[in-house]
Amino acid sequence: MKTKLLHALISLTVFTGCHSTKVSNLEDRVSTLEKTSTLESSDPNIQELILLLSSAPYHSRNEPNKNDVLITLGLINAKSAVPQIINIAKSSKDRNFRKEAYRVLGWLNDKRAINYLQNAAKHESYVHAKSAAEFALKTIEASEVEVNEQK
Repeated sequence: MKTKLLHALISLTVFTGCHSTKVSNLEDRVSTLEKTSTLESSDPNIQELILLLSSAPYHSRNEPNKNDVLITLGLINAKSAVPQIINIAKSSKDRNFRKEAYRVLGWLNDKRAINYLQNAAKHESYVHAKSAAEFALKTIEASEVEVNEQK
């Protein structure tokens, strides 16, 4: 993960023209990003989103629905929400929600979702959700292989 963050920061500095002359400055920024990701589980905003995921309706025109909250968790890379996403998706009868849950689990790229996605890829009856589970599983497994190769 540290290598990916460092590569992303270097790319960002090159594209934005904000070149840093100190390597330690980049290392400090990577360290800060790592600390931020480990503190995420105690972030009250993420906890509020997780609670909202449980209580939000599946469909609504006037308030955030489960898919809205789910996608938000994915976009902010809330890996601490993975267990809750899995639990809600397991019990959901809404096939579109399950499809979105599989997609978001792929975005979050967390190995805790592998077993659930393997099961979903085998047993999901809705073809679009099944393909989303398969793609998410391939994404996570590919990143696991990449991490193992870097070691």
